[in-house]
Amino acid sequence: MVSVEEDGEKTFSVYYVEGKCVGKILEYNFIVDTTPPITEIKPVDFSDVLTKPEGEIDFIVNEPYKSTLCSVDDGFWMDCSSGKIILTNIEDGWHKISAFSVDLAGNEENPPKEFFFRVDAKPPMTLLLSAPPSATNINHAEFEFTSDEEDVEFECNINDSGWKKCSSPLKIKDLKLGLNIVKIRARDSFGRYEKVPVIYSFGFMEGEFLTGSPKPYVPPKVYFEILKRKKLQKYKKEFQKQKKQ
Repeated sequence: MVSVEEDGEKTFSVYYVEGKCVGKILEYNFIVDTTPPITEIKPVDFSDVLTKPEGEIDFIVNEPYKSTLCSVDDGFWMDCSSGKIILTNIEDGWHKISAFSVDLAGNEENPPKEFFFRVDAKPPMTLLLSAPPSATNINHAEFEFTSDEEDVEFECNINDSGWKKCSSPLKIKDLKLGLNIVKIRARDSFGRYEKVPVIYSFGFMEGEFLTGSPKPYVPPKVYFEILKRKKLQKYKKEFQKQKKQ
């Protein structure tokens, strides 16, 4: 038995010795490879934030390989030996790509490499959390609101006075008699405004009358869209760790 300690190109030779004569009987060249391959996961045309619902991920292996397998969001393993995967119809939120390769010697990469990224292809949405009742005799009002995205700025338009930067809680003094209209919209870090701002109208009247404090109505379509986006925060912590590396 011949023992080889290091990887690399090797030559095995057999010689015969007869008196002072030495001759080579055979020579065999071979490669020793006990080291698993290393796969690099490389996004194409983006770093870690994708601003459209489709994208390409390339897989670069550091040596000749037999196969590369990949998975999206811990789903089933797919054959990605072509060296890339095309992602389509990706929902906004945080996502995970995993990949590992097997080289020509059968060495399997373990654990698989991981890459985390965020999709932000849709404009933000504003959710109104609290607001004054539809009719009030109090000469001031307060609004609380949030967004389905982080790192957003808000703008408010009070009684068509123009859009101005604002934040939650929004406190309004000296309401005008009659109908008051407050509009709120969010702007994300890419400069995109939500398609339809939140519009809330209420009346200010003097005198004594019963007032309530109804919770602002949230259209079901908006509510479920926000819920769907919140669910895709599963890989948020891993994404943040990756950015610090």
